[in-house]
Amino acid sequence: MKVADSADIDACLTAKKLLPLQAAQLVIPGETQVAGLGFSFAFVPEAAENNGSIAVERSHAEAEAIADRFVKSEVKRISKLGLKVTEQTLRNGLWVENNSIVVWNGDPGVTPPGRDVAKRTLATCLT
Repeated sequence: MKVADSADIDACLTAKKLLPLQAAQLVIPGETQVAGLGFSFAFVPEAAENNGSIAVERSHAEAEAIADRFVKSEVKRISKLGLKVTEQTLRNGLWVENNSIVVWNGDPGVTPPGRDVAKRTLATCLT
């Protein structure tokens, strides 16, 4: 499996008319990340409401493990705010492709129009 590079991902996103955003960082206490990218489908009419962050890790296994820790840390962080969210709800808002973690912005459990188009487009840039 080829490891995706953040510069290649950024170039692919730009070529597909996506709006690259300032570097994004998944915030997990004690974790480091190889690279972070933001993305927006603002210029893609059928998926314009979709945006999020991509965390690039060293390997697929590392990305899976960090995604799992991210979900668990977010459940704890949100519960400290007096709110309730399940791990499954948060997992619905992210996915791991190759060595990258994609985290969709927006309310947990809400799927904006065009999410399937956005996911297919992103997947081509992450492999």
